[in-house]
Amino acid sequence: MLNLFQYKDNEVIVCPEALLLEPIKKIWNRDKSKNKKTAMKELGFIYFYADPRSDYNYITNESEKIQSIVRGEGLSIGFEIDKDLQTAIDFYNSFKSIPVKLVETLLQTAQKYNNYINELDFNERDAKGRPLYSPNAIQSMIDKSGDYVMKYLDMEKNIFKKLEEDKYRARGQKDLGIADNDGVEFFLNNNNEENNE
Repeated sequence: MLNLFQYKDNEVIVCPEALLLEPIKKIWNRDKSKNKKTAMKELGFIYFYADPRSDYNYITNESEKIQSIVRGEGLSIGFEIDKDLQTAIDFYNSFKSIPVKLVETLLQTAQKYNNYINELDFNERDAKGRPLYSPNAIQSMIDKSGDYVMKYLDMEKNIFKKLEEDKYRARGQKDLGIADNDGVEFFLNNNNEENNE
């Protein structure tokens, strides 16, 4: 499912089979212009907002993420997620695998941990004037943070590698969407065989 959109050469590419899915098709069809510029921007927004490969994926605060995408991708000022767009986002998110969801959860946890460390006052003292955080405790937090970040980055890299392998493996095994040229031919041939029986 996460291969419905690709980002290549600074452009979001919508795979033809994505337009066969009702929530995505609705976004496409409501743009009555010939060039489908609004539809492409909205479908691009879905990619940037919901896809784990998005450059905006590191932003865990929802409103900050939306504003960053709007500014970074040239969407109109006052852009909002309407009902149809939210339905398409929810639909897209519903197909994320457990490992992808886990990476997103780990990123949110890392952000919370980062905020916690940033809010610590290392000069804070207890009632007897002793530091609340010893140098050993601070060093332990730093070490654990480094371990956590490395584990997160390694997991993220492996999941994205798996997503790419699955995309190419599926195409190599002729497990194609019916909107692909080979997929249409395969679909028609299989239906003709069934109808002739």
